[in-house]
Amino acid sequence: MSTDPREQNVWSDTLAALIDAQKLDEAVTLISERLRQTPNDVEALMGLAMVCIATGDEAQAISTLQRVVRVAPDQANAHATLGVMLYRKGAVGDALNHLYAAIAHAPDDVGALANAVHVLYEQRRYSDAWLLIDDAAQQGPRGRTLSSAEAGSLTTALRAGIARCVEAPRDPDPVVAVLELCWRHGQAELAPRYLAQPANLAYCRLPPPPTLTAAPPRALFAKHVPATLRPHKTGLNIAIVADLNIAGYSTTLMRLLNEHTIHQARVVVFQGDYLNYGEDIVLSRASDAQKAEAAEILQSADFFHVSRHPKPLQGLDWRAALRPDNALVQYHGTDLRLNARRYYDWHMRTGILGLAAWDYTMIEQAPFLHHIPAWFDPAHITPCTPPADGEPVRVCHTPTHRSVKRTDLFLEATERLKRHHDLEVVLIEGVPNAECLRIKSTCHVTFDQISVGAYGLTSVESMAAGHAVLCGLSNVGASIMPDCPIVNVHEGNLERRLGELLDDRARMRRLGEAGIAWVRRVHDPLTVLVRYLHLYDFVRHGHGYARDVEQEHLLPAEVRGAS
Repeated sequence: MSTDPREQNVWSDTLAALIDAQKLDEAVTLISERLRQTPNDVEALMGLAMVCIATGDEAQAISTLQRVVRVAPDQANAHATLGVMLYRKGAVGDALNHLYAAIAHAPDDVGALANAVHVLYEQRRYSDAWLLIDDAAQQGPRGRTLSSAEAGSLTTALRAGIARCVEAPRDPDPVVAVLELCWRHGQAELAPRYLAQPANLAYCRLPPPPTLTAAPPRALFAKHVPATLRPHKTGLNIAIVADLNIAGYSTTLMRLLNEHTIHQARVVVFQGDYLNYGEDIVLSRASDAQKAEAAEILQSADFFHVSRHPKPLQGLDWRAALRPDNALVQYHGTDLRLNARRYYDWHMRTGILGLAAWDYTMIEQAPFLHHIPAWFDPAHITPCTPPADGEPVRVCHTPTHRSVKRTDLFLEATERLKRHHDLEVVLIEGVPNAECLRIKSTCHVTFDQISVGAYGLTSVESMAAGHAVLCGLSNVGASIMPDCPIVNVHEGNLERRLGELLDDRARMRRLGEAGIAWVRRVHDPLTVLVRYLHLYDFVRHGHGYARDVEQEHLLPAEVRGAS
């Protein structure tokens, strides 16, 4: 193939003319000749993808575009087109990853930006869309970095436009509106109607914080510290921030820090849920006074432990609040799985520590892995009683995300097993956690999930209750926890493995006993807390020899005992 730019331009113009004239057979002949000479010629592959789109062969178009981005990962147009096509096929996560890649490689590709925002809003991921818009608002056309004054002006105009939209909604083209707001520095009049903050995001608005003299920071952060421990609190004021209190993780962290360490903590959660794991301030149902208190907590914290990615919060500038030496962001699952590459790029750009669990499906595009087991206190668990002879085995499952957990596969397998086994299936859903645990105390076996390759809180709860637990573990998961007493299952062996348990009740009991011991050893709250304290030290002081956590972070045992 000639490398003469003039000849390449003639070839490109000829191909474009053939496609425009719908002379697709001639276009394919031209492309094929070029690909025979250079099989991975990007321009020829892009031309082939366009021909496939024109002929309606979307599967081949997607396959060709995927080949383009493998050969040339910085090919923004291929990423952008692929993102749109994959979204039409229902592959939301992959579509967004390609749209994010298009934006990263071509910051002036306003079409990719608008399409990404459109996808996020159709998926009702409003906070993620706001993050994307805010990120774009910090960059000028063609990636020119705005001055702080320009950025502030643009962000103000962006928010003002959306506020006006709430009061007087119109319905302009959403693409045009996003571009106007993000790229014309506030010259747009209105945002589209569906960019208005919906009612369920009203909790994202905070009033200005009151003066700190009314409630000094140490008193503010001591609210949930036992009174006998308050004189010993000489460490950090820690703000734990979460969009959701997933599995009660944030409030448990607050309690452990307040009861066992020299630090003190508060929790600000954006959105409440029906599980009622406990709470501090939940903005979705907070009074004006509580919102003001939340603003003060976030303005005066020494350290931030963010659960999942920081979501937009009116009244707080995360870019100013979070630094590499005062914050870490911990991911729990779906949020990182759907936004992996963008979040990873954010961590690389900011230098802020990101923690991901052992679920490889959520870190394959965000290559940081630091597994800390979830803590769990089995004191409130009622152990199950093994099934007596002649009594059916009760197998429970919590189908919070049926497609992810493969509830359909589980139900199909148990229906077949019922023909030859005394088996009762118990689905636990839509109930508070306390009721979930009560039901589990009446069961004997738990099926967790097949898909992500790691066990979650439901498995930990069930092991603590003495269940035999079935769950799909990946090779990464098995590498991290090779001696875990969970029965590893996948699509091809779930029915067989469950049937083996039903046939061997003695083994079922042994697995239940091993699970109880595993939870006490691996998921002990104080053991897990110490691991976090070492990470806090790493964030604040950098890499170095491990400090004596017992001496420097934990309260003396006799002080903790006195509380």
